[in-house]
Amino acid sequence: MDFRALEIELTKAAAWAVFAEALAFAIGMLILYFVLKAAIRDGINESKMADTWRRHVNTARASEGGQDLPPMRADR
Repeated sequence: MDFRALEIELTKAAAWAVFAEALAFAIGMLILYFVLKAAIRDGINESKMADTWRRHVNTARASEGGQDLPPMRADR
């Protein structure tokens, strides 16, 4: 086998390997993004912070006509 042809084939194989690794990395990061997004959303929902905020907003709207809403705080 010719060494020039071998070099070309090895370069092609290396290029495909780099492409496959980059594609796998991108897909992995996309999956990680969606998993973390869902975990954060579920954590917020489980902490009942959204319900507490909603209750305060509804109370403020009922008592003052919704003009002055309480600030949202995350100090718990």
